[in-house]
Amino acid sequence: MLNSNEIAGFKENGFAGPFDLSDPSLVSRVSEIPQEEFELREAKGGLQEKHFISPYSKRPLLCANTHLRHQPVLDLGRDANIVAALSQLMAPEILLRRSQFWRKPPNARPVMWHQDTHKHRGLGFINEFSAWIALEDATKENGCVWFLKGSSNGGVVPPADFLDRRFQAKFYNSEELEVPEALAKFEAVPMEMKAGQFVLFHQLCFHASGPNKSDRERVGLAFRYLPGDRRDTVEDELVQIA
Repeated sequence: MLNSNEIAGFKENGFAGPFDLSDPSLVSRVSEIPQEEFELREAKGGLQEKHFISPYSKRPLLCANTHLRHQPVLDLGRDANIVAALSQLMAPEILLRRSQFWRKPPNARPVMWHQDTHKHRGLGFINEFSAWIALEDATKENGCVWFLKGSSNGGVVPPADFLDRRFQAKFYNSEELEVPEALAKFEAVPMEMKAGQFVLFHQLCFHASGPNKSDRERVGLAFRYLPGDRRDTVEDELVQIA
């Protein structure tokens, strides 16, 4: 799946893509599932909006672990091209830890720069790899994911080392994707994708997404994978992928 330059690029940059799914029909098979899940969550009172001075104030919406409830989502997480690429980057044993639908409606706010260290769950560094799949075209206008090239090679960076209230206010109230001064040495790269494409990235690679300035939703699906030797570091219901 990956050539030698793409493997070297992933190790240097922390991400690689976009790549095509082996079975693009999987995208249409899961297209109705996000709406079902978000409607269920809304009925339970789980959706809120966080308002800012910026017109882009709607909160991006998330629902997790639908692969445990919907076979088409699990099939997508097992797409042959995703598994083939991960097998070249990880240990031979690959475990699916989590899935997350991301729905960014028109006028949705940006998502702050971060590493996927899952501090709120007490996980920290678990050598996690992610595949982010575009279920709709992802563009700079509708809030595609951006990566900081090479930022995965500096270990875990505490948020206090690069974020303060002044920057956060600037970030959330800007139409452009601002980069903290402490991370400005890294090049910010937008990952525009067509529906049915995916990008791979390491948990330590800083990433963010801009506001949705378009009149259509941006919907994506992220899968989180662990190498087999990290099985005992989490309490999630793990699914063997390879």
